[in-house]
Amino acid sequence: ASSRQPTSDYVAAAQRKNRAPRLGFVVDEEKRAQPEVAEHLKEMAARFERAGAQLREVRMPRPMSELLAVRGILCEVEASDLHAHLLKEKPDGYATRIRDLVQVGQLVPGVAYLHAQRLRRRLRPEMEKMLEGLDCLLMPTASDVAPDPSTTGENWYQGVWSLFGFPSISLPSGLSGERLPLAVQLVALPYREDTLLSAAAWAEAVLGPMPSPVP
Repeated sequence: ASSRQPTSDYVAAAQRKNRAPRLGFVVDEEKRAQPEVAEHLKEMAARFERAGAQLREVRMPRPMSELLAVRGILCEVEASDLHAHLLKEKPDGYATRIRDLVQVGQLVPGVAYLHAQRLRRRLRPEMEKMLEGLDCLLMPTASDVAPDPSTTGENWYQGVWSLFGFPSISLPSGLSGERLPLAVQLVALPYREDTLLSAAAWAEAVLGPMPSPVP
């Protein structure tokens, strides 16, 4: 409902497991990840390469913090517009984090929102260029292992793709030393969900069944 772009056969794409993908290993944002997560990502990259994937190191065209700052302004203002009426009627129905997001959005100047939208349009071609000659990017899903039930964790590694409309998928890929789930993330170009699902199916076949967190 949000786009007139034609879609391909996603079911068929998810069943194509034979072609090893061309992966871009994003190397300059590892410092954000905890050491165990960063080491696990390197192990997964090596494992995929041994299985036949073509691997190439790539770098973000802009610092992730800059890109997420743009996304933050857009999220705050648009959340404020969407929830302002309900928040006024039922303030107790909102979790503190969401309520704070809406209230901050009410204070963002209109010029800041317009500037953020212009930056998003200007930076998107730079982000697309990262994937030239590649099927997907390979990154962590999160900076740390799975958090406790009180939070969904930090969205550092996902938020930037939402900003530019790049589809992404998270694949369970192992367990930490404390038997907490670890995962890797694949990211494709806008409207290339077929490429993403095909690469994910191949990666799942390489990884095989995951061990249970319960010993």
